[in-house]
Amino acid sequence: MDTHEAVATPEVTRHRVRLMLPALVLINLAYPASEVHPAAALAYAFAYVALLGLGARVAAVTRARQIAATTIASVIALLSVPWVMFPDALWLSLSVYALLVGFHLLVIAAVTHHLLEVRSNRDVLVAGGSLYVLVGDVFVPAAMIVHLVTVQLTGAAAYGGQLAIAWQQMAYVSFTTLTSLGRDTLQPVTAAAQALAIAEATVGVLVLAVIVARLVVAELGAGVLRRSGT
Repeated sequence: MDTHEAVATPEVTRHRVRLMLPALVLINLAYPASEVHPAAALAYAFAYVALLGLGARVAAVTRARQIAATTIASVIALLSVPWVMFPDALWLSLSVYALLVGFHLLVIAAVTHHLLEVRSNRDVLVAGGSLYVLVGDVFVPAAMIVHLVTVQLTGAAAYGGQLAIAWQQMAYVSFTTLTSLGRDTLQPVTAAAQALAIAEATVGVLVLAVIVARLVVAELGAGVLRRSGT
Protein backbone atom coordinates (compact mmCIF):
# COMPACT_ATOMS: atom_id res chain seq x y z
CA MET A 1 0.00 0.00 0.00
CA ASP A 2 1.37 3.41 -1.03
CA THR A 3 1.18 5.61 2.07
CA HIS A 4 1.70 8.74 -0.07
CA GLU A 5 -1.30 7.96 -2.27
CA ALA A 6 -3.94 10.70 -2.29
CA VAL A 7 -7.16 9.59 -0.61
CA ALA A 8 -9.17 12.82 -0.96
CA THR A 9 -9.78 14.87 -4.08
CA PRO A 10 -9.49 18.68 -3.94
CA GLU A 11 -13.28 18.90 -4.22
CA VAL A 12 -13.77 16.59 -1.23
CA THR A 13 -11.23 18.58 0.80
CA ARG A 14 -12.99 21.82 -0.16
CA HIS A 15 -16.30 20.48 1.12
CA ARG A 16 -14.74 19.29 4.39
CA VAL A 17 -12.99 22.61 5.03
CA ARG A 18 -16.26 24.45 4.44
CA LEU A 19 -17.86 22.30 7.12
CA MET A 20 -14.94 22.74 9.48
CA LEU A 21 -14.88 26.55 9.66
CA PRO A 22 -18.29 27.04 11.34
CA ALA A 23 -17.56 24.07 13.61
CA LEU A 24 -14.26 25.64 14.67
CA VAL A 25 -15.91 28.99 15.36
CA LEU A 26 -18.69 27.40 17.41
CA ILE A 27 -16.38 25.21 19.50
CA ASN A 28 -14.11 28.17 20.24
CA LEU A 29 -16.99 30.44 21.20
CA ALA A 30 -18.60 27.76 23.37
CA TYR A 31 -15.55 26.91 25.51
CA PRO A 32 -16.68 29.03 28.52
CA ALA A 33 -19.56 26.56 28.94
CA SER A 34 -17.03 23.91 29.91
CA GLU A 35 -16.37 25.82 33.16
CA VAL A 36 -20.01 25.99 34.27
CA HIS A 37 -20.53 22.40 35.45
CA PRO A 38 -18.79 19.01 35.11
CA ALA A 39 -21.69 17.80 32.93
CA ALA A 40 -21.20 20.80 30.64
CA ALA A 41 -17.47 20.06 30.50
CA LEU A 42 -18.24 16.48 29.48
CA ALA A 43 -20.70 17.64 26.81
CA TYR A 44 -18.08 20.04 25.49
CA ALA A 45 -15.54 17.21 25.40
CA PHE A 46 -17.90 15.09 23.27
CA ALA A 47 -18.49 18.03 20.91
CA TYR A 48 -14.75 18.52 20.65
CA VAL A 49 -14.26 14.84 19.84
CA ALA A 50 -16.78 15.23 17.01
CA LEU A 51 -14.73 18.16 15.72
CA LEU A 52 -11.62 15.98 15.89
CA GLY A 53 -13.36 13.48 13.65
CA LEU A 54 -14.00 16.18 11.07
CA GLY A 55 -10.44 17.45 11.44
CA ALA A 56 -9.12 13.95 10.82
CA ARG A 57 -11.05 13.82 7.56
CA VAL A 58 -9.63 17.19 6.51
CA ALA A 59 -6.09 16.03 7.34
CA ALA A 60 -6.55 12.79 5.38
CA VAL A 61 -5.02 14.04 2.12
CA THR A 62 -2.73 11.00 1.88
CA ARG A 63 -2.96 7.48 3.29
CA ALA A 64 -0.15 8.13 5.78
CA ARG A 65 -1.75 11.33 7.10
CA GLN A 66 -5.13 9.63 7.24
CA ILE A 67 -3.72 6.88 9.45
CA ALA A 68 -1.82 9.36 11.65
CA ALA A 69 -4.75 11.77 12.09
CA THR A 70 -7.30 9.02 12.73
CA THR A 71 -5.02 7.30 15.25
CA ILE A 72 -4.28 10.50 17.18
CA ALA A 73 -7.95 11.55 17.17
CA SER A 74 -8.97 8.12 18.46
CA VAL A 75 -6.46 8.23 21.31
CA ILE A 76 -7.56 11.74 22.29
CA ALA A 77 -11.19 10.58 22.26
CA LEU A 78 -10.32 7.69 24.58
CA LEU A 79 -8.48 10.00 26.98
CA SER A 80 -11.03 12.82 26.92
CA VAL A 81 -13.43 11.42 29.54
CA PRO A 82 -10.80 10.53 32.17
CA TRP A 83 -9.10 13.86 31.47
CA VAL A 84 -12.31 15.76 32.18
CA MET A 85 -12.85 13.70 35.34
CA PHE A 86 -9.25 14.03 36.57
CA PRO A 87 -7.95 17.38 35.27
CA ASP A 88 -5.14 17.47 37.83
CA ALA A 89 -3.50 14.26 36.58
CA LEU A 90 -0.24 15.63 35.17
CA TRP A 91 0.68 12.73 32.90
CA LEU A 92 -2.83 12.66 31.48
CA SER A 93 -2.87 16.40 30.79
CA LEU A 94 0.56 16.37 29.16
CA SER A 95 -0.42 13.38 27.00
CA VAL A 96 -3.62 15.04 25.79
CA TYR A 97 -1.91 18.37 25.11
CA ALA A 98 0.94 16.73 23.20
CA LEU A 99 -1.50 14.72 21.08
CA LEU A 100 -3.55 17.85 20.41
CA VAL A 101 -0.46 19.71 19.19
CA GLY A 102 0.42 16.88 16.81
CA PHE A 103 -3.15 16.57 15.56
CA HIS A 104 -3.54 20.29 14.95
CA LEU A 105 -0.28 20.40 13.01
CA LEU A 106 -1.55 17.66 10.68
CA VAL A 107 -4.78 19.58 10.06
CA ILE A 108 -2.91 22.88 9.64
CA ALA A 109 -0.64 21.30 7.01
CA ALA A 110 -3.66 20.04 5.06
CA VAL A 111 -5.55 23.35 5.27
CA THR A 112 -2.44 25.33 4.29
CA HIS A 113 -1.99 23.17 1.20
CA HIS A 114 -5.67 23.62 0.38
CA LEU A 115 -5.40 27.40 0.83
CA LEU A 116 -2.53 27.56 -1.66
CA GLU A 117 -4.48 25.52 -4.21
CA VAL A 118 -7.98 27.06 -4.23
CA ARG A 119 -8.79 29.80 -6.71
CA SER A 120 -12.08 31.39 -5.66
CA ASN A 121 -12.36 34.22 -3.13
CA ARG A 122 -14.90 32.25 -1.11
CA ASP A 123 -12.66 29.22 -0.79
CA VAL A 124 -9.67 31.39 0.09
CA LEU A 125 -11.63 33.09 2.88
CA VAL A 126 -12.97 29.79 4.22
CA ALA A 127 -9.57 28.06 4.15
CA GLY A 128 -7.81 31.16 5.49
CA GLY A 129 -10.32 31.59 8.30
CA SER A 130 -9.98 27.92 9.23
CA LEU A 131 -6.20 28.17 9.21
CA TYR A 132 -6.21 31.29 11.38
CA VAL A 133 -8.44 29.69 14.03
CA LEU A 134 -6.42 26.46 13.93
CA VAL A 135 -3.22 28.40 14.60
CA GLY A 136 -4.83 29.96 17.67
CA ASP A 137 -6.01 26.53 18.77
CA VAL A 138 -2.65 24.76 18.42
CA PHE A 139 -0.90 27.26 20.66
CA VAL A 140 -3.33 26.54 23.53
CA PRO A 141 -2.03 23.01 24.27
CA ALA A 142 1.52 24.10 23.38
CA ALA A 143 1.37 26.87 25.99
CA MET A 144 -0.17 24.50 28.53
CA ILE A 145 2.74 22.10 28.03
CA VAL A 146 5.23 24.92 28.56
CA HIS A 147 3.42 26.01 31.72
CA LEU A 148 2.99 22.56 33.25
CA VAL A 149 6.59 21.55 32.55
CA THR A 150 7.87 24.85 33.95
CA VAL A 151 5.88 24.41 37.16
CA GLN A 152 7.13 20.85 37.59
CA LEU A 153 10.79 21.67 36.91
CA THR A 154 11.14 25.02 38.66
CA GLY A 155 8.12 25.39 40.92
CA ALA A 156 7.45 28.76 39.26
CA ALA A 157 4.72 29.78 36.84
CA ALA A 158 5.37 30.42 33.15
CA TYR A 159 2.47 32.87 32.84
CA GLY A 160 1.50 35.73 35.13
CA GLY A 161 2.93 34.22 38.29
CA GLN A 162 -0.11 31.94 38.48
CA LEU A 163 0.64 28.28 39.22
CA ALA A 164 -2.86 26.92 38.52
CA ILE A 165 -3.97 27.82 34.99
CA ALA A 166 -6.88 26.18 33.20
CA TRP A 167 -6.81 25.56 29.47
CA GLN A 168 -9.78 27.90 29.15
CA GLN A 169 -7.63 30.75 30.44
CA MET A 170 -4.90 29.77 28.01
CA ALA A 171 -7.38 29.88 25.13
CA TYR A 172 -7.94 33.56 25.92
CA VAL A 173 -4.19 34.12 26.13
CA SER A 174 -3.61 32.38 22.80
CA PHE A 175 -6.18 34.28 20.76
CA THR A 176 -5.32 37.68 22.21
CA THR A 177 -1.71 36.94 21.28
CA LEU A 178 -2.61 35.71 17.81
CA THR A 179 -4.69 38.79 17.05
CA SER A 180 -2.10 41.12 18.66
CA LEU A 181 -4.75 42.56 20.98
CA GLY A 182 -2.48 42.26 23.99
CA ARG A 183 -3.58 41.48 27.53
CA ASP A 184 -2.98 42.66 31.10
CA THR A 185 -3.17 39.19 32.72
CA LEU A 186 -1.18 35.98 32.33
CA GLN A 187 1.80 37.66 30.74
CA PRO A 188 4.52 35.17 29.70
CA VAL A 189 7.30 35.48 32.27
CA THR A 190 9.74 32.74 31.24
CA ALA A 191 11.91 32.63 28.15
CA ALA A 192 10.05 29.60 26.77
CA ALA A 193 6.63 31.21 27.26
CA GLN A 194 7.83 34.49 25.73
CA ALA A 195 9.33 32.66 22.73
CA LEU A 196 6.03 30.86 22.21
CA ALA A 197 4.12 34.15 22.33
CA ILE A 198 6.49 35.72 19.80
CA ALA A 199 6.11 32.70 17.52
CA GLU A 200 2.31 32.83 17.69
CA ALA A 201 2.12 36.57 16.99
CA THR A 202 4.50 36.17 14.05
CA VAL A 203 2.59 33.23 12.60
CA GLY A 204 -0.67 35.15 12.96
CA VAL A 205 0.68 38.04 10.89
CA LEU A 206 2.09 35.66 8.27
CA VAL A 207 -1.21 33.80 7.94
CA LEU A 208 -3.07 37.08 7.38
CA ALA A 209 -0.47 38.07 4.76
CA VAL A 210 -0.92 34.76 2.94
CA ILE A 211 -4.71 35.15 2.99
CA VAL A 212 -4.47 38.65 1.49
CA ALA A 213 -1.99 37.45 -1.15
CA ARG A 214 -4.23 34.53 -2.10
CA LEU A 215 -7.24 36.85 -2.36
CA VAL A 216 -5.28 39.10 -4.73
CA VAL A 217 -4.23 36.12 -6.85
CA ALA A 218 -7.79 34.78 -6.93
CA GLU A 219 -9.17 38.17 -7.99
CA LEU A 220 -6.53 38.57 -10.69
CA GLY A 221 -7.35 35.09 -11.98
CA ALA A 222 -11.06 35.88 -12.01
CA GLY A 223 -10.33 39.12 -13.91
CA VAL A 224 -8.37 37.25 -16.56
CA LEU A 225 -11.23 34.80 -17.02
CA ARG A 226 -13.76 37.64 -17.33
CA ARG A 227 -11.66 39.42 -19.95
CA SER A 228 -11.24 36.23 -21.94
CA GLY A 229 -15.00 35.74 -21.91
CA THR A 230 -14.89 32.33 -20.21
